[in-house]
Amino acid sequence: MNRRLEDRLGRNTSATFALNYTLALGEIALAVTPDNAIQRFHVTGAVNYTLLDRGTGAVVASGQLENFAAYAATGNTVSAATARRDAEARLVTILADQLVARLLAQAASSDP
Repeated sequence: MNRRLEDRLGRNTSATFALNYTLALGEIALAVTPDNAIQRFHVTGAVNYTLLDRGTGAVVASGQLENFAAYAATGNTVSAATARRDAEARLVTILADQLVARLLAQAASSDP
């Protein structure tokens, strides 16, 4: 997530604001065959974030974002593990992009 946020926002050690966040991922089985084999999963994710003014320590913005990505667990163990990693990477990108959009919207709404 750090890489995607830096791609979108840039890296600046003398920034006015500090962004703190926590990322949580989970998994939900969706498609279960009659013999209890799981064929499709949702990878769920949530980001709790706080944007702080570095000068004052005041909270400028905070919130939570949620989303999901899905993958098929058909095939062998290696292909299922690869599909899961890909879904997790897609989800983290989605959440990072959502976070940037939220921060930009909050910044625009607070401009005089």
